[in-house]
Amino acid sequence: MTLLHVLAVEAEPDDRNAIEAAFGRFGCKVVTVRNAKAALTAVAIRQFDLICLDPRDRWSDDVLARLGADQYAVAWFTGPRELAPRFDGVLARPLIPIAAAVTVAMAKMAALRSQGLAPKQESAAA
Repeated sequence: MTLLHVLAVEAEPDDRNAIEAAFGRFGCKVVTVRNAKAALTAVAIRQFDLICLDPRDRWSDDVLARLGADQYAVAWFTGPRELAPRFDGVLARPLIPIAAAVTVAMAKMAALRSQGLAPKQESAAA
C-alpha cells in the first residue's frame, strides 16, 4: 500500500495530535505545522499528496500557489464559508475518522488520475 503524505496546518497542539492519529490510522505519513507560513517551508522541502489548510490564514493562498495540480488541498472549516477555487474540498472541524477516510480516498484518486491510472472525473453537467 502506498503511503499518502499529508501536511496539516493546525495551531492547537491537541488538534495536531488528533489529526496525526486520524490520518495515521489510514496509513498516512503526517506532518503537522502551526501555520501556513511554516507550511510554505514544508512544501518547498517535500511533495505532499494531501494538504489541509485553514483558508483564513493569510499565508494559505501562497501555499496553494506553490502546489502542483496533482496535490489535493482541502480547507479546514468549523462552519460554512466561501471556498477558494483552488481548494479541492472541505474537511470539517472537529475532524472525525470517517471524514479523514473519505478525504484520504479522494486524495489517492486524485493522485492516480494525475498519473493516468484512473479515469478523469466527469463533470456534473454530463
